[in-house]
Amino acid sequence: MHSPFVAMIREILERGVKGGVFRNGVDAVQLYISIAALAYFYLGNNYTLSAIFGRDLKAQERRGDERLAHMTELVLGYLRKGLNDAGHAIRQRRAPRRRDDHAVGGLGDRAARRARRHPACSASAARWARR
Repeated sequence: MHSPFVAMIREILERGVKGGVFRNGVDAVQLYISIAALAYFYLGNNYTLSAIFGRDLKAQERRGDERLAHMTELVLGYLRKGLNDAGHAIRQRRAPRRRDDHAVGGLGDRAARRARRHPACSASAARWARR
C-alpha cells in the first residue's frame, strides 16, 4: 500500500536535502510513523496524561498550539543537518567509554596496544586516545 502522505514526506525530504537543510538518509515511512505516533499518543491518552500530570491538556489545546509547536521542533531537530537554531554546527557527543578503555592508564584499546608496542609514545598515545 502506498500512502500519499509518504510520497509527500519523501518529496519534502528530498527538497530539504538538496537545499542543505535536512540531513540525508531519513526514511520517509519511518518519519511518517513517528509523526503519527507523536500525535496519536497525545490524543489517545489525553485524559490519562491529564490525570497523571495534574493538567487539563484539553484546556491547553484550546489556548494555543503548544503541543503542535513542540512536536514540530522535535521532528525538525531530528531532520536538521547538523545545525542548531543559530545556524552553528552541532558538535557530536563522544560515545560513552567502555570498561576496557581504562585498561592502561585510561587509554582506549587501540591506544593501549600502541603504548605497549612503543613505550616512548605512550604520552602521544594518551593524547591520541582523548581525541
